[in-house]
Order: sequence, then C-alpha cells, then structure tokens
Amino acid sequence: MEMGNLIKYYRQKEKWTQKELARGICSVSYLSKIENGMVEPSNEILELICRRLKIDLTQTNAEDDEKLEKMLYQWHRHIQHQDRKSADHLYREIKPLISHSSNHQCEILFHLFLFRYHLFTSDLDKARTIFQELRQMEDLLNAEYSFYYYKFSGIFFLKTDKLDQSMTCMRKAEETYRTLHFNDPELFFYLSMIYSKKQELNRGIIYAQQALEMYQDMLFYERITDCHLLLGIQYNNLGEFDIAEDYLTKLLPKKTSHFQRSVLPKVYHNLGYIYFNRKNYHQALTYLEKALKLKKNHAEKINTLFLIASSYHALNERNKALGLVQEGMELAERHRNQKYMYKFYILKQKINHTLFDETFIFNLKTNILSYFEESGEKSEYKDIVKLLGDIYFQKRQYKNAAAIYQKLYT
Repeated sequence: MEMGNLIKYYRQKEKWTQKELARGICSVSYLSKIENGMVEPSNEILELICRRLKIDLTQTNAEDDEKLEKMLYQWHRHIQHQDRKSADHLYREIKPLISHSSNHQCEILFHLFLFRYHLFTSDLDKARTIFQELRQMEDLLNAEYSFYYYKFSGIFFLKTDKLDQSMTCMRKAEETYRTLHFNDPELFFYLSMIYSKKQELNRGIIYAQQALEMYQDMLFYERITDCHLLLGIQYNNLGEFDIAEDYLTKLLPKKTSHFQRSVLPKVYHNLGYIYFNRKNYHQALTYLEKALKLKKNHAEKINTLFLIASSYHALNERNKALGLVQEGMELAERHRNQKYMYKFYILKQKINHTLFDETFIFNLKTNILSYFEESGEKSEYKDIVKLLGDIYFQKRQYKNAAAIYQKLYT
C-alpha cells in the first residue's frame, strides 16, 4: 500500500475528516494530494501526521509479520472447512497479536477474515459492523483483498435475504477472481446458491458442477455433499424429480457418522420436498417427519414445519395443519424469519378459507408482495403475484387482476 493510502487508511480508521487530521500541519488540499499519491510529503509533515495518527510506519518485524500472515490464512482455511473449534482457537491466538502489530496489511486481512468468521458463526450483527468498516476502505484494497471483500459481502447479503445485492457483489468477486492465481470453489458454490434462489436454475447447476469438481480434487467431503444437496434442490425445482432424487439418495449412509448426522436432516427434508412436488404427500411426510426429528436447531425446523403443514393441508387434515402453522409462526417470529412468517400467514388463510378477506388482501398487496419483490426470490414472488391475481379474478375485479398478472411478465 502506498504512503498516501496508508495515511488515508489510518485516518478513516480513526473516523477523522481530512480537515481534522490536517489542522495545524498542512492545508486540507495538500493532505488530499498526499492521500491520492499526487505529492510526496516532506519528512517533517509525514512525522507530524504519523504522530497525530499514533502510528510508526517505519516499525516492522518481517519475521513476526510473516508468521502472523500465515496464521491469518490458516484461520481462513478453518473457516472455509467449517471447523468451528479450530477457527475459535486460532481467533483467540490471533486477536492479541493483531492489537500489537504495526503491519497494516495484516490488519486489513484480519478484518476481512473477521467478517467471514462472523458470517460463519452466524453473528450477523457483528458481521454488519465489520462490513460497514470495510466499505469505507474499499478503494484501498488490492486485487486479492477486493476479491475477499466482494465474496464475503455477497455471502452477507445472501444470509440477510438481499439476493440482488448478493449477486452484484458475487459478480464483482468473480470478475476480480479471473485476475488471481488460486482456486476458490467457495465462490462458485455461493454463486450457485444465489442463482438457485433466483430460479436461474441452469446457471445454478453449471456453477454447482464447477464447485463440485474443485471440491472433489481437494477431497473436501463436506462440501462435496453440500454440492450434491444443491444439485438435488435445483433439479427438483426444474421438475426433474428422478435426477434430483438420485443426487440425494446417494447421500443416505449405510453407517451414520457424526458428519452425516448433520447432513441427514437436509437430505430427508429435500427428499420430502421432491415427493411433495410429486403430490405424493404420504411419502413426503415420511421423509419430512424424519428431518424434523433430526433437526436440533429450532431455526432450521421452520422450513420443514411449513412443508409438513402444507402436506397435511393437501390431505385435508385441517386440525393437524393448523397446529403446525401455529407452531411454525411462533418459531418464525422468535427467530425473526420474515419470509416464513408471511408464508405461514398465507397458508393459514388457505386452510381457513379466508383468502377473500379484505384485510388479508390489503396485507398481501401492500406488505407481502413488496417484501418478496425486494428479496429477489423470483419463484416466491411469482407465487404471490399469481395468488393475488387469482383472488382479484375470482372476485371479478378483472382490471385489478390484469394489472397484477402483468407483473409476471415484467
């Protein structure tokens, strides 16, 4: 990093304006030229700036810096391999070293990987704070660091249900990736997830296959399994149920290991979803209830509860369906899962035959429709559009129905 960029980095870190840093040292315009690399400051001005920022740009220990950098990359590998115990242990080792390091590159790398660490541990509030800090220094990052920044930001937006922003970041990451000289299957894996959620399934399958090939070369079995799951989901959404089932049944173990116990709920859930789409609701329930029983995390139970409730509704078992809807709504609210709060709410109206209630129609049009439009999940959005259009049509409000149906083609 050039001297000007370093000064800008530490100034922004202190949340100072150029005017505040320059006061009594030089003019604001001169400081701006220093930061933009247009002039080389005199030793006297540089010393005054460094003293005010409380930094020593000459103090460095190459051996310590190299060791710290290796630890940071090892930490990132633990995160990528989803090794929580090792990642936590190394984080505790690195944290005090960073606080005493004067190496700005290591400091930036630490913040980038800390962003990824909080995403890995699902601490989205802390991840959001780091993201806001990194966004201020985006123009200071080299190509490799920019790649990490865009990729991690894409994961952040994916986890916060902002698909369009996630896709924008991931495309920037992919563009930067082409200039680098290392393999990163995680990029293709998350691109596949985003395309899958946006119902651009053919693209999603291509990226999933690319990620799968790389993970197979690395013998990274956990991610190989995740790719099989992802491909199964995408083929299911394409209506290719036999191919989807083939991908998923390959993951059913003859002997259950600790890792497979964590995967089995997802396998059973998605096999249940395949049979739900085939309208074989009894077989769907067999798989879905196995998934629900194995899921230990209450937040992860929400989507399975929704499919079970939907299956009982399809089988005209009203009381069972309503009981599960109530349980699902409470869980979704507890975990602030707005998507499933709306989905359970709609399902409840279907079960109670209250779709034509004016309060429901108003909520559907003003709140739910806009939520799913902003989320970027095309399939969910189109389902809501069709539901609202059908309601208007059946109420003989043909003009309103036509205006809503038009959204399916825009």
